Amino acid sequence: MNLAVGAFLLAAAATLAVAYDAKFDEFDAEGVAANPAALEAVVKCLAGLGVCNEQGAAYKELMPEVVMTTCGKCTPRQQEILKIVMGAAKRTYPDIYEAFKKAYDPNNAKGSALDAFVSRR
Repeated sequence: MNLAVGAFLLAAAATLAVAYDAKFDEFDAEGVAANPAALEAVVKCLAGLGVCNEQGAAYKELMPEVVMTTCGKCTPRQQEILKIVMGAAKRTYPDIYEAFKKAYDPNNAKGSALDAFVSRR
């Protein structure tokens, strides 16, 4: 195999991420879930109803795929983060949680799967 083809294949393989970046494992989901004001701000950000900080904007970018694949590319920690934050949002701010689901799944194709996922904890 020539060098150019090898370099192309290596670059293509690098773009096919199996999981989201480990930087998303560092979110303090437990702290956010325990703080109603922080929880509301985070979920509003993700639902497109509020202002996002830099970290929130990075998470928000992933949400369409996260919702449609029910966190299929998430690491175990990222799955736990989603369950903690969205489970707390579902219990504490059900209207905002529903707006979040509608923002990324307007036809409710994955709503039941997401509800079941965030309820498993």
